[in-house]
Amino acid sequence: MNSIREGVLAKLAESFPAIAILEQMPEQPPAPPYMAAQLKLVTQTQQLGASVIRSHQFDVQYAVPEGVNAISELHEAAEQLYEVFGLVSIEDKAYRGMGMQHEVKDGRLHFSAELHCRLNRQSQPQPKMGAMEGVTGIR
Repeated sequence: MNSIREGVLAKLAESFPAIAILEQMPEQPPAPPYMAAQLKLVTQTQQLGASVIRSHQFDVQYAVPEGVNAISELHEAAEQLYEVFGLVSIEDKAYRGMGMQHEVKDGRLHFSAELHCRLNRQSQPQPKMGAMEGVTGIR
């Protein structure tokens, strides 16, 4: 879980080098521009056998200084975020972003995306069926 969270933060820092990337939104936000990326929710779904699908839902908020092109800049950042989350490489594994959406609200960009990964657990060996001894005879 931490590797995916840290990988997303590193990818955002690489893609937006001039913007401060925060791990979560502080109570007193810094002066814009800044981007806060938070791992909001992790769910896990059992599959057949020993594999599970784990979903990581990220919420990214981006604020820019108020100005003439603020709305335009927020939508441009949304386009970049769609590219960033389209395919995220973390520790030599590729994760495809799903369920991506954005909204500009209260002068900030709100972007969300999910990354899914399949985990294969070691399954416990099942006991083998014992042999039955059959006795046949005529009565």
